[in-house]
Amino acid sequence: MPTAGSDKRRVLALTEDLDDLIEDDAFWCRQAHGLAIFATPDKLRTFRVPNALEPLAEVSDRFHPWGAAGCVALDAPVLADALRHLVSG
Repeated sequence: MPTAGSDKRRVLALTEDLDDLIEDDAFWCRQAHGLAIFATPDKLRTFRVPNALEPLAEVSDRFHPWGAAGCVALDAPVLADALRHLVSG
């Protein structure tokens, strides 16, 4: 990300949040078959889903919830509302 012209402080903030999630043993003890993570330098939102999702990593200026939205148990309006809050603050 830094080579793509991103602000190094914002990249560091995002990296720290993801590292904290990786180290959160309590979080990893309560998992389903799939996990969707949507992250910005300001917020991080996770969705545990009962279906296995294909591994996917996207780095972009917008979210790409296509894989997560395809999961029957992940209600599309809930996902849309969560992403709207994630982006708007």
